[in-house]
Amino acid sequence: MERPRSRLTRVAVCAAAVALSAVGAAFALSSGGTPSARVAPAVKGTAGLRPAAARQAEPERVTCVKALRAGAYAVEGSVKAARAKLRPKTMTTQGTTYRLTPGNYEIGRVAPVSVDAAKGTEERRLGELVHEQCGPPMDAQSWMVIGLFPRSTLAVGALAMLMTRTSEGWRVVFEGRSGG
Repeated sequence: MERPRSRLTRVAVCAAAVALSAVGAAFALSSGGTPSARVAPAVKGTAGLRPAAARQAEPERVTCVKALRAGAYAVEGSVKAARAKLRPKTMTTQGTTYRLTPGNYEIGRVAPVSVDAAKGTEERRLGELVHEQCGPPMDAQSWMVIGLFPRSTLAVGALAMLMTRTSEGWRVVFEGRSGG
């Protein structure tokens, strides 16, 4: 009979089980398995337990659309789509809610994404993301826009948005934290 564990012990055991499961999944992939291959829990009684960070983390998903050629006005179109996406958003900091306007955020960088960009850049990260999930021609026709929030009293970081031109105009197909 297994003795009862404290919450802290269960969390530690759960973290160890997740780490061992990740190693097992990596081993399964390296030996020809698939990412969906189920790995048994490493510690008895931890099958349903996951650390809070794992519960909150969701995979980055790109909305795949029929992409058109970006054209000569790609920078203007992608920035316009980014501003339209940010317009209805609000930010709450220290009990006060602010509506995002061009006066309290900046467009930090606009660039086409590519799997051939320099390693470690946001262009490459987003290029690989859209290439893996959507493939050509969307991976060659997408642009990234990085939104910065310098006036925020919190460490908000940067927002990365991925834009693609469609028959209805420029569309935001991905939105997430900027890694670079």
